[in-house]
Amino acid sequence: MDDVVLDLILSSSAIGDYESLVKNDDSRFNWIAKLQDDNKALDRLTKSKEATLLDAERTVQEENKILDKMHRQKVAEVQKLTQTVRELEEAVFAGGAAANAVRDYQRKVQEMNVI
Repeated sequence: MDDVVLDLILSSSAIGDYESLVKNDDSRFNWIAKLQDDNKALDRLTKSKEATLLDAERTVQEENKILDKMHRQKVAEVQKLTQTVRELEEAVFAGGAAANAVRDYQRKVQEMNVI
C-alpha cells in the first residue's frame, strides 16, 4: 500500500508539474504574443513618424524655394531702387548746378544793368 500511495503522490505531483508547465507555456506564449504586438505597433508608429518627417522635409524644401525666389526679387528691387536714387541724386545735383548758373546769370544781368 505504501507503493500505491507513493505512486499517487508522485503522479499527482507530476500532474501539478505538467499543469504549471502548461500554464507557464501559456503565459510565455501570451508574453511573446504581446511583445510581437508591441513590436508591430512600434513599427507602425515609426513608419508614421517617418512619413510625417518626409512630408515636413518636402514642405521645408518648398518653403526654401519660395523664400529664395522672394529674396532674389527683393534684391532686384533694391538694385532698381538704388539706381533710381542715384539718378535722382544726379538730377538734384544737376538742378542745383542749373540753379546756380541761373543765379550767376541773373547777377551778371543785374551788374550790367547797374553799370
